[in-house]
This record gives sequence, C-alpha cells and structure tokens, in this order.
Amino acid sequence: MELAYVRGSGGPGLPGKRAELGTVVTIGGPLIPPGIAPVYDQPPELAAADRSCLDALERRRLIIIDAKPTVGFAHPFYRAAAETLLETPTYYAAQAIGHAIRRGLFCLSPQTSRATARNLDWIFDRLAAHPAERDAVVAQAIEGLRSFFPATRDLCFRFLLNQLSDLPAEQQRELPCWIGSVTSVTLDDLEWSDGEAHLPYGEQLGIDYFERTFRTVRQSDVSAELALLDAPEGVIMPERAAAVLRFLATTPDTMTLTMAGRLLSYDEAALRAEAARLWLSRPRRHDDEILERIFADDHPSCALAALKGVIRSWDASEPDRRARHLEGLAALAGNAAAAASMLDLLVLFDRVEHTGEHPPWPVFERLMPVVMGALPHNAAFIDARLFGVARSALEALSAPSLVALCDGWIEWLERNERAGRLPSEFSLGVTEILLRATAAQPALRQTRVARLLAFTGTGAKITFVADLIDHWELLCSDERAAVFERLTSGRSDDRWLQAVALTRSDAPSAVVSELLPDGIDLSQPPARLIVAMPPMLIEAAVHVYSGQPQPLWWLGTHHSGKDVWEPVVEAIARHPDHPLFDLAWDHIGFTGDGQRVSRIVTDLGAASAERVLGILLRLKVGCTGYFMPEAWATLMRLAADPAEHGRWLDRMVEASPAILDDISDLRLWLTEVSDLRGVLDRLQRDFVTLEMMNILFDLPDDVDARELQDNIVKMLALLIRECPPLLFGTCDRLINRLGRSAIDTAELMAALRDRRTAILTERKVIKSEMERPEQPLIGWINP
Repeated sequence: MELAYVRGSGGPGLPGKRAELGTVVTIGGPLIPPGIAPVYDQPPELAAADRSCLDALERRRLIIIDAKPTVGFAHPFYRAAAETLLETPTYYAAQAIGHAIRRGLFCLSPQTSRATARNLDWIFDRLAAHPAERDAVVAQAIEGLRSFFPATRDLCFRFLLNQLSDLPAEQQRELPCWIGSVTSVTLDDLEWSDGEAHLPYGEQLGIDYFERTFRTVRQSDVSAELALLDAPEGVIMPERAAAVLRFLATTPDTMTLTMAGRLLSYDEAALRAEAARLWLSRPRRHDDEILERIFADDHPSCALAALKGVIRSWDASEPDRRARHLEGLAALAGNAAAAASMLDLLVLFDRVEHTGEHPPWPVFERLMPVVMGALPHNAAFIDARLFGVARSALEALSAPSLVALCDGWIEWLERNERAGRLPSEFSLGVTEILLRATAAQPALRQTRVARLLAFTGTGAKITFVADLIDHWELLCSDERAAVFERLTSGRSDDRWLQAVALTRSDAPSAVVSELLPDGIDLSQPPARLIVAMPPMLIEAAVHVYSGQPQPLWWLGTHHSGKDVWEPVVEAIARHPDHPLFDLAWDHIGFTGDGQRVSRIVTDLGAASAERVLGILLRLKVGCTGYFMPEAWATLMRLAADPAEHGRWLDRMVEASPAILDDISDLRLWLTEVSDLRGVLDRLQRDFVTLEMMNILFDLPDDVDARELQDNIVKMLALLIRECPPLLFGTCDRLINRLGRSAIDTAELMAALRDRRTAILTERKVIKSEMERPEQPLIGWINP
C-alpha cells in the first residue's frame, strides 16, 4: 500500500520525470518559447518533527547542512554507520525505502536525484529478504531512464547493467531501449539551470537546437575554468565543464593530464564521453592512468566516444600506443551495452565521412569479432550496413581475420535463434562473407558450413542454403555432401530448402538432378515442370520464388531464377483449377503490368471472368496506384450481357471507397466509355454533391445569393446525411472549399468530417474483407 503524502511534501506528482518520450524539433514557423520548468504540486517542506531530528543530528556534528540547504554526513564513517541500520530492514521499513527512492529519483534537485540513483546498488542488496521491494527498485531504475537529469539516467543505467544477468528475461530484452535512453543524450542536447544539466523541459524545440552545434567558446571565456581544472585542486560546475569541452574541441592539444582526469570524473556520461574522445583523438604520452580510466568506463556513450577518438588519432600514433588502444577498446567491446553502441560506428567503417579515405582497418579487425560475440541478440542497428561493411572488409582484411568476424557473427545469429528471433536477409548474409573470404583458403572454414546447416529454424537455413548454392563452386566436396545431406534429411522443412536450391538463378546441375525426378531438369517447358515435379515441391518453389507469404519476402530469396520460374507462374495463372492460381495472380498483379494481365485475361476467357473480377478487385484494393486500365477494359468486354456488366459495375462501386481517393481517379482506372458512364451513374451521390458545391460558389450576379446559398447549404447537409458520398476525396474538396468561404457552414463541415472519418473506416473494412488468408508454410520450423 502506498504511503500517504505528508502535507507540504511536494504532492503526489513526480516533476523530475519526463512525461513525453522525446522532443520534436521544428524548423521554420513562429519562434518556439523555452519549455516551462516543472514544479511540485505544492511547495515541499519538512514536517516540524523532521526538522527537529535534523537539528539534533547537526548539533551532534553527525551531519552538515549548507546554505543551499543541502544535507550531508559530516564524515564517511557516519554514512557507513547509517547504512548498517538497513542491514535487515523490516517490512514497513522496506516499503518506506521504496517510497523514498521514487520520491528522490524524480525530485527537482539534480543532486538529490543523483544521490538516490547512486545508492541503488547497495539498497538493492539490503532488500534481499524483500523480493517485491527489490522488483520495485528495478522498476524505479527503469523509470529513472526517463529522468530530466542525464546523470540520473546514467546512474540508473549502470545499476540496471550491474543487475542484468539476474533480471527476468522480459526485462533483459529491454536492454536496447535502455541503451538508447542514455546514448541519445549528447552534449548538444543539454540545457542548464544553476550550473546543472537537464534535458529540455518542453516537448518542442526550434532552430536554436541546431545552432547549439555551431556555438564556439573562446579561450578567454573559459580561462578561469581552464586554470582551475589544471590546478592541484578545484571543482567546476558541469555547465562550465561543458563550456571547457567546447573550447578544447577546437584545440585538443591543450588538454593536460590533470584536465583530463577532472573531466572524466563527472556523473554526466555526455561530459565524460567528450573528454575521452578529445583525449584519444591526439597521440599522447605517459598517460597510463587516464587510459585505464577511459577503458574502464563501459558506459555505451563513453565506449563509442573512445572508439571515435582512437580512429581519429590512429595514423599519428606509434605502434605501441595503437596496441594499447586496441586492447582497451577490445575490453570495452566485451560489454553488451558498449558493443551495441560501438557497432553503430563499426558498420559505417567504410564510409569516408566517418573514418576518412583510408580507414584504420586494424581497429575494425580487432573489434568486430568481439562486438559481434557480445552483441545482444535484439540489438538495434541497420543490418544492411553490417552486410555492406563486411563486403568492404573482404578487400581490406586477411582471411583469418574475416573468419574470426564470421565466428562472432554466427554466435550472434545462434543467440537470435535461441531467443526465437529471425533476423533479416542482411543479418543472415554471413555465409556469403565466409565463402568469399576463404575462397583461396577453404581449409580455414573447417566445420563452419556444417555449423550453419545445423541451425534449427527454417528461415535462417533457407538463406544459408541460397548462398551456398550461389557459391557452389567455392565449396569443398565434404561441404557439398553436407548440403546434399541437409536437403534430403527427411525433416519437415526439406521442401523449403529444396525449393530455395531449385529457384536460384544458376542452380548447379548436380543439385537439380539430385532433387528432381529422373529425366526432368529446369530446361523443361513450364507445363512439363508443373506436371512432373512433386506437387509439394512445385508449391514450395512458387511460394519461394514469389516471396509469399512472409517471411519468404523478408528473407530475400524471392525472384531468383526468373528465366525458369516466371513462365511457370504465368502458366499457373492460366489454369483456374490449379491450387496455386490465386498465388500466381498475386505475383503477376504485383508489378502492375496491365498489358501482361490483359493478355492472360484474354486467354482465360469468359468462363473465368467472374473469378478474375474478384481477383483484380482484391489486388487493386490492396495497393496504391497500379490501376491497370488495359486489364480492366479487357475483362469488362467479357461480360455476357448488359445485366452481367451491370452486376460487375455494382461490385466495383462497392469496393470504390478503397480504390478511389477522388472521383477524378476514375480515368486512371477505366478507359472504356461504357464502363466510365456506368460507374459515374453509380457514384451520383459524389458527382451531384460536387456539382452543388460548384453552383454554391458560382452564382449569377443578378440573384439573391444569401438566400440561395443558405438553401444550397441546407440541401448539401441533407445529402451528406441521407445520401452520403462514397469517396473521401469528395469530402476533402467540400471541406477545403467551404473552409475558405464566409458562409456559415459549421454544421455541414462537422457532418463532412464525420463522413470522411467513416469512409476511411470503410476502406479498412473493405481491405480486410478482401484480403486473401495467408497460407501456412507447411513443414516450416520457426523461427
């Protein structure tokens, strides 16, 4: 049960916690005023009894209260003594601790918030006998990642990272989100109050946000702070430290050992990260202590900053210093959170804007295997970049180094499979990298191909098999034998692996002869293949080739072997009795080639016209554009008589809310006069409404405009209510035109907006009802 709030304690609100998840940056428009700082629900004030207790402690010199006033222990011994009082907290004491943590984390004092977050670890340990309260501490730390104060976020993140291995699996899966909560905070994001950092209070920022990046700090602006940072003793507020770092960014050579040590001591990771980057960006000497501190700070922002600094100074550094940097970075990369942040830069290692014209590939070579080995299975990154940089590395790294990279990559994929997660084709592209890297030294692969084929899930395996077939000439005899064994192992997903092998652009003859019946190869006419191949295999091949249903498209094995399989799909689309008829039409209609579809409609003839009408309506409802007017003209000419033609037009108009945005789109869809007129007749409610609007705003000068306009508005309101338009574009036209007029149309405008919303809902219903249920992938093994 939550404790009651004491009168004057600040109220139930948590002003130090961000309500919104992020901030919107707006370019242009009116000036956006600074956000309003949060406040307590009521002024906080200690109860008289609490003030008396603190006074007594101060008199005994156990605590010190300064002018702010801030309360602290007079000696670390007293702090330790106080902590012993919580060795075995009682039930109610444990609840009070949880309440105090919540109030402390989200108060408006950055010092108190930081102190609360810094104490989470030992408080968590003291609550060992109170599991519910322990869980509450973890929950509050997670919420602490939404604090206005970046130092509080960083300290809460550190606590969560320390406890990560003991947290429930569902909480461990949130690690990428937690990393994003702290790495998203940079020096440019920080705002300042009384020298302390906080994130913007408002939900919107203006152009001034971008101007922060270009602000310069002159030496004269921070001369006093520089002197203090370089003195034997001295402390400056975080705001002034940020100003010093801005100046040092222009002249990093002026940064001394003493300055670096002080700047690496701040709670805000954004400050430590910038200090680390600047220090490592220049070749230095006699700085072992500073390097130890930098490479011991595994906060993801600091790890990424260290990597950036090492890349910047690589060319100018001596061999022994390079080696020291690589060892330090490798130690950081072994941490899951640091690995996730470093990967964001490593996948861009071949980009000149990030690593220059001559990237220091030894850095990538040393770190990438470690990063991939430590990377959380659900780390958030653009996996196409991973595959792209690995391809670039083929030209820059040795074969053994690339094999080490692939080992870490495969380990990461195995973690994904154990977690039930199927990555995309780019993440699964390790097979191609492995085979190309070892093309001249196949012995380096050892048993890695067998390791890939041993994955349980079908999704990963079909991608691996696709690459193995595409690089068949690079495989050793034992690897080819392993592929054959896996393709014909008798498992439930054999058909899918075989289908992938047969639909590659250049399927090896040995593979084809192994998988197809005697006397059959892929050079056979489409009709012969359809009849001669086992039904389960032809079905799987068409599914794989067309990429339907998911995850076949997601895995990137579709539309390979076009010369063989496109004619097969088209042949199936001409046989209405074939079980894959609808799938074939989905594939052919996807391209929007109206002339091709028209030819197939002609070949099918009137006997299948009704069914084709339903298919074309479903395809059109499911996509934007691709009206294919040639196909519709051909189909409508197959109507047996005017009555059937009318019934078809009725079906088209029923679906028109999901096909047409505006009545003007009709000419994109239908080109035959009889078809156009037939649909227009059935869209009279839209056509008449628009014509009435034209009359409303184009009245002759010699009429009583006011009275006539009032009557027309009333008539429009009646039409909208009793015979509403079918197309949301009609509503848009009326709303836009009426909104610019001086006529009182408030009621009509409200009716139009309601109707527009209803039409958009109808569109979703029509699309949902017309969607073809996805066929299950029989025999598929997840993930």
